[in-house]
Amino acid sequence: MNTTGFPSPAQGYEDSTLNFNDILIKHPASTFAMRYAGRNIMSCGIFHGDILVVDSSCHPAAEKTAVISTVSGAFRCVKLIPDSADGNKFLYADEYDVYHPVVQLFGIVTGVVRCL
Repeated sequence: MNTTGFPSPAQGYEDSTLNFNDILIKHPASTFAMRYAGRNIMSCGIFHGDILVVDSSCHPAAEKTAVISTVSGAFRCVKLIPDSADGNKFLYADEYDVYHPVVQLFGIVTGVVRCL
């Protein structure tokens, strides 16, 4: 190889490409992507058609956005509310502001991807 002149001053400072898996997924074995359909969680910044990054290894906490499994087996995205009667349990409000206990927690939403 024949080189002439001086090397580029930017050599060695090139940015690496963005890897969205590294950015969005902390626990690959327990992380799932789900497309959200609905309008009940827009106050959390999640809109119809968004892709949710859901980690089933994260611990639930108050005010976290979670995906739960309903009695009918469907998934639902909700904001967790601590149960005042039992600090280890959580509630969620439906579209009519009626509180229900969280029976089956699938995972915590750790990221949202929105395609425009």
